[in-house]
Amino acid sequence: MPLLGLDCYVMAVPDGRSTEAVAALVSRDPGVDWAEPMHVYRTQGAAPAVQGSGDPLFAVQPAARQWRLAELHQLFTGKADEGADEKLQKMAKSANCVSCHTDYGRQATFRWDDWGTMTRPNNLTNGVYRGGRRPIDFYNRIHSGINGAGMAPFGGPGVLPPEAIWDLVNFVRTMAYPAMREKLGIRIPA
Repeated sequence: MPLLGLDCYVMAVPDGRSTEAVAALVSRDPGVDWAEPMHVYRTQGAAPAVQGSGDPLFAVQPAARQWRLAELHQLFTGKADEGADEKLQKMAKSANCVSCHTDYGRQATFRWDDWGTMTRPNNLTNGVYRGGRRPIDFYNRIHSGINGAGMAPFGGPGVLPPEAIWDLVNFVRTMAYPAMREKLGIRIPA
């Protein structure tokens, strides 16, 4: 939360431990000001990452593999790498977020919504979300779209499966935090 001068971390809880117990343990660390379980969510994907990032250090970035950044980038841009499996190619073509959120929304063009108001797709790098910040809020907007605003639904049969939507949720949530993007190897030119 850059505006508050705080660093927030989402951590995985080991099997057999409760989120409350882990938060209590972490809060005892002298370097931690505050710890509590908030917005617990789990990614649903388990497939290995696809290389294709063009980054020579991709193979040594644990977060890139864990977050499946190559696949997420392909979903966001709508362009699956040559050699990607057919399922990923179909999902990437279906999602194609960049067709509206050009340059991660930084260069999105204005358009008319169903009520005659000029709107434009959200700039995903500025951290302002009008429909809520919780992971489920992002999931619902990606899955069901935004009626009247022109954002199509991407959930349901023949579009994106729930695990791909959750992966996009996690990807979009990192866009507003340059330090997190850097740590995960997501590079966005200035």
